[in-house]
Amino acid sequence: MTLVELLVVIVIMSILVAAVLPGIQPALEDRKIREASRQVNAYFAKARARAAEIDRPVAVVFERVAAGRNDSYQIFLAESPQMYTGDTLGATAAVSTVAGWSGAAWQTKVSFAPNTLITVAKQPGESIVCKPGDLIRFDYRGRWYQVDSVHNPTATDIIIKSSELPPEPPPVIQASPATRSMRFQIQRQPEKSGETPLQLPTGTVVDLGLSGFGSSGTEFNVGGDIPVVITFEADGTVSQVSYGDGAGNVLRGTPLAPIYFMIGRQDKVGAAQPADSNLADLNNLWVAVNPQTGLVTTSDNGFDPSGAQTLAESREFARKAEAVGGR
Repeated sequence: MTLVELLVVIVIMSILVAAVLPGIQPALEDRKIREASRQVNAYFAKARARAAEIDRPVAVVFERVAAGRNDSYQIFLAESPQMYTGDTLGATAAVSTVAGWSGAAWQTKVSFAPNTLITVAKQPGESIVCKPGDLIRFDYRGRWYQVDSVHNPTATDIIIKSSELPPEPPPVIQASPATRSMRFQIQRQPEKSGETPLQLPTGTVVDLGLSGFGSSGTEFNVGGDIPVVITFEADGTVSQVSYGDGAGNVLRGTPLAPIYFMIGRQDKVGAAQPADSNLADLNNLWVAVNPQTGLVTTSDNGFDPSGAQTLAESREFARKAEAVGGR
């Protein structure tokens, strides 16, 4: 083959590649979306299996790319530490009601109120690790109470405030003025494990701006840098979801409705025009978690060929797909 013939072949091949590549590119992008949804689905399953293995809560953490962003392509696994019952045998907590605190000043309240002061005594050298969002219960039985805030008035005590106790006297409080020493358990929140995080395929993300609860919730569509955390119990159910409120506060609660995550393209997150958003791209996928069963399903995004469906319509389509088996 002469040099001229070789150059002719190269030119023809270049023309063919240029003609075929635009048709291949969308297929490659669609494949990335499917792979990303498969990875997210499998990661949820991994968290459930790990929670059952260690018999403690395990969470999936969706980190935002940056503060104020609603795209997440790096996902972490987090595990709850062992239950804390004190560093010494027979450690107790003193429980009483309060009106609240201002700085280091606490006022004991004689009448019962929904705020409860829990003083956990420490021995010299002890370091009790407790933070808002942790759970505490007494005498190894009864309901768990969520910790709202933590205060350290002295070197020998920490004070925990919980607003979840009912206005009536809780079972741990018998009389007024009410203070009683009781054994306690603190179930701490999951902490990121040392395992390598899941990295979604390049260009694909979880679009938190379109993700949330139920038929049309977009609770995760907020500013700030607070991640979205889904916590699984050992029985596979979802016990808690936490996320930011856009003002720097963390919201926590037990979900009742399915939790939907939009798997889409990073360049379509927060698009100015609805037609350019991930919701309008019918090649994108939903990954949904049923909080009562822990079942995770993957389903198509919507049904309208024009891509003009609403968020509620798209999730309804995904819900029906889940009812017949999903993916």
